[in-house]
Amino acid sequence: MEVMIMRKSISVIALLSIFCLFISSIHVIQAGETGKESGVSKKELKEQMRKKLQNAQELLEGVVVEDFGKIEKSADNLVAVCETVGWTEEKTKGKFETHDTEFHEIAQELATLARDKNLEGVQNKYTHMVMICIDCHQHIRDVEAPEKYPGGTQEGRYLRKER
Repeated sequence: MEVMIMRKSISVIALLSIFCLFISSIHVIQAGETGKESGVSKKELKEQMRKKLQNAQELLEGVVVEDFGKIEKSADNLVAVCETVGWTEEKTKGKFETHDTEFHEIAQELATLARDKNLEGVQNKYTHMVMICIDCHQHIRDVEAPEKYPGGTQEGRYLRKER
């Protein structure tokens, strides 16, 4: 019974995480600010974000059905996206570099945890990965491109008042 409740809870959390990741990805794509400094086109950035979202969704599917092969493949694909030239060039500011590095490390850890068949570890790292995505996208909305998001988040409104 406890296992069933835990699985349902994890499924709900994971689905909410994917929804947040998807919404956050849309905001970055719409902002278009990050592609200017690095030479990465908006189209390339959009494609990279879509690949990350797709692989995160596939990873979630693997978690929900305890398919470690699917988890490992999705995590390896996330690592590959992190290692693409466009994505690494995208690290234009310290905050982005921190998020990018942490995301890359977690993707690598997810692959290792999948090989070790450590479901609890995968669940924890997956949740951490989603939070990194949300933090990065919130940073874009609040600090990097607040003019694109009138009203923004509470933090963004506070930061804009201070300027």
